[in-house]
Amino acid sequence: MAFLSACKGETSTETQTVTKTVGAGSTVTVTQTAGAGSTVTVTQPGTTVTGTGGGTAPAGLLHLIVNNIDYWGVVEPQWTLAYVLREKLGLTGTKRGCDAGDCGYCTVIMDGVPIESCIYLAIEADGKKIETVEGFNQSDKLTPLQQAFIDNDGLQCGFCTPGMLMTAKALLAFKPKATEAEIREHMAGVLCRCGSYMTIIKSIQSMTA
Repeated sequence: MAFLSACKGETSTETQTVTKTVGAGSTVTVTQTAGAGSTVTVTQPGTTVTGTGGGTAPAGLLHLIVNNIDYWGVVEPQWTLAYVLREKLGLTGTKRGCDAGDCGYCTVIMDGVPIESCIYLAIEADGKKIETVEGFNQSDKLTPLQQAFIDNDGLQCGFCTPGMLMTAKALLAFKPKATEAEIREHMAGVLCRCGSYMTIIKSIQSMTA
């Protein structure tokens, strides 16, 4: 199974077409024109279906919008979103811990809401806008939230940090002036194996001042 990506917002007006084989007798073709949508064609034995970027993916094809990049690919129905992000898209900042939705290490933001990607099926994320911890670094500078975690020693081993950052970002977007009690309640779903809860809370509190 191969995933193809198509970036939006490019300044070039060139059109690029990429075709890859994704299974026995099946191919995926992505035609991307900079600044426009992506036209995706899935060809399988005896049938051809076509869809356009930004809409619903054609039958049998998953469309993910991850960190503002469109990805198209054929997935198995049992694959979780965490598995696809890590193993198929190479976004390993999303950690897997319990695979049961208990530790929060795999937290990503989907359409503005934090979710545990280890228990969310990839096929249910079709057409959704997803942000992973890699989305923080769209430039050479750290975001204020990342810097706050560094300044306040809000991490030790770092394994839980992606989940903490994504959960905190969702909270601050919804409630920029969250109280300590609200921060504690919102962050309760992400465990820290090093026990750095106080400095994590302090890091987030520094963003509400």
